[in-house]
Amino acid sequence: MPKLKVLNLCAMQQSSLPSSLDLLTNLRTLCLDYNNIESVAIIGNLKKLEVLSLQHSPIKELPTEIGQLTQLKLFNLSNCWRLEIIAPNVISNLLQLEEFHVGGCPIQWKVEVLEELKLLSQLASLELDIKDKKMLPKDFFSKELKRYKISIGDWSSHYITYDEDEVLRMFELKFNSTISLEELQGIKNVELLRLAEFLDVENSFNEFATLMPLLNKKVIFTNLTTLELNNIGSVKIWDTQFPAPMSSSYQNLTRFILKSCGKIKYVFPSSIAKSLQTLQHLEIMDCEVLEEIVSEEEGTKAAINFAFPQVSYLKLMNLPKLVAFYLGIHINLEDKFVTLMPLLNEKVIFTNLTTLELNNISSRKIWDTQFPAPMSSSYQNLTRFVLKSCGKIKYVFPSSIAKSLQTLQHLEIMDCEVLEEIVAEEERTKAANNFAFPQVIYLKLVNLPKLTVFYPGMDILELPILKRLEVRKCEKFTSKYLSFHENSLHISEPKSSWLANKINSDLEVFELTNGRKTIIWQSQSKVLKISEYKSTDIPLGLLQRFENLNELKLEGNEYKELFFPNLEVLNLSFCYRLMGLLPSLSSFQNLKVLRVYCYNGLMKLITPSTVRSLVQLREMSVRDCGMLTEIIENEGERDATTSTEIVFDNLKTLSLINLESLICFCYGNYSFNFPYLEKLIIRECPNMKTFSQGILSTPKLHKIDYEDEEKDLEKGWSDLNTTIQQAHKK
Repeated sequence: MPKLKVLNLCAMQQSSLPSSLDLLTNLRTLCLDYNNIESVAIIGNLKKLEVLSLQHSPIKELPTEIGQLTQLKLFNLSNCWRLEIIAPNVISNLLQLEEFHVGGCPIQWKVEVLEELKLLSQLASLELDIKDKKMLPKDFFSKELKRYKISIGDWSSHYITYDEDEVLRMFELKFNSTISLEELQGIKNVELLRLAEFLDVENSFNEFATLMPLLNKKVIFTNLTTLELNNIGSVKIWDTQFPAPMSSSYQNLTRFILKSCGKIKYVFPSSIAKSLQTLQHLEIMDCEVLEEIVSEEEGTKAAINFAFPQVSYLKLMNLPKLVAFYLGIHINLEDKFVTLMPLLNEKVIFTNLTTLELNNISSRKIWDTQFPAPMSSSYQNLTRFVLKSCGKIKYVFPSSIAKSLQTLQHLEIMDCEVLEEIVAEEERTKAANNFAFPQVIYLKLVNLPKLTVFYPGMDILELPILKRLEVRKCEKFTSKYLSFHENSLHISEPKSSWLANKINSDLEVFELTNGRKTIIWQSQSKVLKISEYKSTDIPLGLLQRFENLNELKLEGNEYKELFFPNLEVLNLSFCYRLMGLLPSLSSFQNLKVLRVYCYNGLMKLITPSTVRSLVQLREMSVRDCGMLTEIIENEGERDATTSTEIVFDNLKTLSLINLESLICFCYGNYSFNFPYLEKLIIRECPNMKTFSQGILSTPKLHKIDYEDEEKDLEKGWSDLNTTIQQAHKK
């Protein structure tokens, strides 16, 4: 054992290390991840140790003995959630250390302990979290590292939106105006830079600091691929006088996120924007005074257009003053005509855009109806478009843009109060009779009270591979476009019956809501829910087109008869006019579960002939039906001296709850046989004094749940009626 060089004791349950560990004098690698060990002082005796990993360990303090590991090259303390103290003069003795990982630990750092890191001349990789910014030593970032993940300030509430493990050099800093980015010489090679400003009372009135650009010619990050700025107090990120040769410093940027910067009026000066040829992800949110994304520098000639050839994701959210992505001219933004300008004009080109999300934007239009046809191809790769809470927009797409969206798959429009049409007819073009989005699989329209048409003059809307359709709170739209006929769901004209064929074969989710009227179809679970529709609104012929229907939920409907031979679960509630189920011998031959709730007009539930067809019924539940007097209707067709047997072949559970008029299960002269009934629940049925009049057989029922109390059957299993009579008397 003394010759052992590698020892892995991960996930060890013991609370302490064995005293014999220090006998392993030649040990080079020791792994103690995910263990219960609280004291690691003994490890200091392993003088030849080069690799030590204590990830996710419950240690509270790093003792001075660890400083004896002078040959240590890799030390991993990541996510030691209780580690608060590192003893002085430990780190400074680890002079051979090349990698030090101490991220995710609540260490109460001292300035003098952090100073020791500057003495590690071999250090090339560092992961470190420092909650208290005041503990930062001077010139702490003067050394350039090959790999690092350093977080300064409290970032615990930060939501990670992508895989940060792919980034070699990441730096997070919460700073105030007393910290200059020019001091961060050691992180010039940073790839992911995340900056947030916190309010410092002493410097909160430093107007000069807020007027200075955040990034100037002295702050250059040539390897930067991701830049995230949150709550920055400066009025600009880059100066409009940013030297053109220096603009290329950000040419590798692929991801830019700007959030909650309340003083910034524009994002990129044009010189910077021109260099962003590799930018892929652009996200700007919660900037109250932002007017432009790209701004032209004063004294320069406006560009004909700006191309962002690699941008695939663009999200603009909560920008109440935003006028346009790029105006290209110097104008007074207070002029009235500015409010009529489109958000995206022909001067902005996105040849690779796949996702566009706009939320709470003040623009009156996204694209102009006069958008040049040749430029409309700029958006031909768009696959996902989301528009939310844009209260001034009256239409979404000009027809030239819409016709180019041949790859669009996801279209979602919500909470736009004045929106009247999805596609606007352009003056120079003739309206088409039909309109196709050949790749759309998801269409969601919610809370669009003024939406009346999809496209003016259109007879047919073609969505050939639609999988999910949701239309809610769009009364004018649904009344015009979605009309029900005997066997189909039509759009505008009788010939446009595309949706009727999609319900059964392709649609995975179909949801239509108008006020309290709701239809919801879930193909995965094969569940159809219909609420508050009259039988004249959705005829039975249309409902029966749901060939694979497994479960049907009817709430507040007026169907007097139902016919679903393949149905397995039926839930009926608030259907006041349904006086009895369809008395067909084969109508519910596959039904396994029947639940009836709140039928105040229902007096009888099912007929004996219907029961004979319910050969698969496993569960029956009836509750809150105030006028119901019996479950099985007494048809009165037999000789009173004879008894006809009714068998519930597979019924296992029967629940009768809050049925104030119920007298018995059936008061006709029938014999009932429940060969598999195991559970009977009777609650709040004050007039039910007996179960039935005829012979009753329940061989597997030994107890009943009567008013939440278990009652043993009187005389064994043979007399359910006596048990109910005795319980009712009490």
